[in-house]
Amino acid sequence: MYHNLGTIGCFGSGILFAASGWVVSRHWLGSIVGFLAGAVVGVLAANLIVWFLNRLWPRAPKLLCHVLREDPSLLPELSGLLDSSAAAESWEGSLESHLNSLRNQISLDDSLVGAAISAAQQCKNLLEGKKSHKVDAALEKFQLDELRMELRAIAQDLRLVAR
Repeated sequence: MYHNLGTIGCFGSGILFAASGWVVSRHWLGSIVGFLAGAVVGVLAANLIVWFLNRLWPRAPKLLCHVLREDPSLLPELSGLLDSSAAAESWEGSLESHLNSLRNQISLDDSLVGAAISAAQQCKNLLEGKKSHKVDAALEKFQLDELRMELRAIAQDLRLVAR
């Protein structure tokens, strides 16, 4: 949440040190040395400030913009699959065919879409009592109720991205 402040502080200190180097030496070499010193100090200070602000006032991260390489009309369909999976008590044939259809239509290079497919696959695994290698390691640790919450959250993100 606070990374923009760190970026401003990093470049600000570089410019301030460069100006100080020019004032002290009256030579362009002093400005370069000052800028390099300011950049090092700025990176350290920015990381410390961002860490301190995150510890003092933690905030939820912003929804990142995703570059969509797929047809955006597929995203609501994928969020519908996740909602259906979250509400399912058993993995049915219709869910299986829907998952396979979407897996064939969507390239998995987009992280949000990849997370959605992986979460739906893990839901299938838990409902059928099977284990699969097509799932992210972090999702394998979820219990069914936790996974249902994750499915709903990813579905909500997909609807936001599709807008």
